[in-house]
Amino acid sequence: MEKTRLLLIYPSHNGRRKKATMPSLTTPYLAALIPDPSNYEITIVDENVEPVPLDQPWDLAGITVMTHCARHSYELAEHLRARGTKVLLGGWHISALPHEAAPHADAIVTDEA
Repeated sequence: MEKTRLLLIYPSHNGRRKKATMPSLTTPYLAALIPDPSNYEITIVDENVEPVPLDQPWDLAGITVMTHCARHSYELAEHLRARGTKVLLGGWHISALPHEAAPHADAIVTDEA
């Protein structure tokens, strides 16, 4: 059986990497919560450290969205969706403004994942 290719993204502000940043544990925690991870090929990207591999074939992408990077997160989501990737958005900004986020995703998660 072919594994689902899952991309978990912690986006940077406007796609620019920072010289110094505090690493986020959000995406590793989410990866750890996936039931039966043997069915997934999971890639975690902190865009503050490395670019998001947008041109690879992904089945599903999860993006954690903070207010300072919301616009860029929506751009990432739209790019991935245009390539056929299903996109899930979550995070504080999505919980605060779900109606703003919904048009940019196939599904949104509010409150705690």
